[in-house]
Amino acid sequence: MAFDEGYTYHSISREERESLISRIRDVLREYGVSLGIVFGSFVDLDEFRDIDIAVYGKDIDLNKVLSLGTRLEEVLGIPVDVVSLMDVDPEFRLSILERGIVILEDVDGLYEALISETLDELYLVRHGEDLVQ
Repeated sequence: MAFDEGYTYHSISREERESLISRIRDVLREYGVSLGIVFGSFVDLDEFRDIDIAVYGKDIDLNKVLSLGTRLEEVLGIPVDVVSLMDVDPEFRLSILERGIVILEDVDGLYEALISETLDELYLVRHGEDLVQ
């Protein structure tokens, strides 16, 4: 079986990509998301299977993430994978923050604060035992 069998890959123009981002941003605002970042193949490649979106905000729980993903798929007609930035491993979070594209930041400085917090968390994970001794 071929790896991509059964999957649909999308190749869209820059204008279509910007239109999708605008629609994503509108839905994220409806759900009270403070920071939204698109990442993965949608950002890195010319063709993509789905749109990966990381979100951060007050009251963003699993139910809201699932509901948001369903709503975005309805609006866009393209598979979407939504993750909460605070529910992923800090190394993955840092990768998203560094390589993704911020499409929504409703609180000035939030993006930078999350990078700083994530770097601090990674430092503690990597060097925590050294600090205790």
